[in-house]
Amino acid sequence: TTFRGAAGRSFRTPTLYDLYRTWKYGSTTYQSNPDLKPEKAYSYEIGVDQEIGEQVLARITGYYNDVSDLIYSLGGTTKIKQNVGKVQIYGIETDMRADIFRWLSVFSNYTFNISKIMKHSDMSLKGKYLTYTPRNKYSIGGIFKIPKIADIEVAARHIGHVFNNDANTQKIKDYFVLDFTLSRKFTDNFDLSIKVENAADKRYLEYWDTVAPDRMISARVTVRF
Repeated sequence: TTFRGAAGRSFRTPTLYDLYRTWKYGSTTYQSNPDLKPEKAYSYEIGVDQEIGEQVLARITGYYNDVSDLIYSLGGTTKIKQNVGKVQIYGIETDMRADIFRWLSVFSNYTFNISKIMKHSDMSLKGKYLTYTPRNKYSIGGIFKIPKIADIEVAARHIGHVFNNDANTQKIKDYFVLDFTLSRKFTDNFDLSIKVENAADKRYLEYWDTVAPDRMISARVTVRF
């Protein structure tokens, strides 16, 4: 059993895009703001790792972030980069991996996240959730190892609903997708893998006016010298 803990203070300066680049995507204009201040945050984390024999490793982590002057896009069809007075981000992450047999490993993880605006010059935004930050997401899967042939990884992902607008009146539905990866190590210096994302070709929204890509197949070759 391993206990973990950490605390830190950090900051992030505005990027050149945040300060000076105004651009448009679809019907939405993203307005820059040259008067932005740096973000500042205090972060805390505590967790436990538990090994069960040599086959199972389970982790649970709780985290809390107190952020001031968060750089955030606010607005409707024209979103302006602004410093949000104060934001709290906290939640729990869990992760489990187990070697069931020599030819089978399974894994799962779950994240519960709350990201809220706690202070802003627009009082109507107090207590609202940040856009595009799901409260719940999880994945589960397994890796099948077929000696001298290939490793096959199957993973299912679920992303919970998110809010599309600052007032939290528009919601994008949750979605569930299935991915496959086939990989083969031919030598110590040469690997080949093929990945199929969204294998069931499910249609869902990533953003309010943007449909996620259809089934996507990619290949990767790794050569080591």
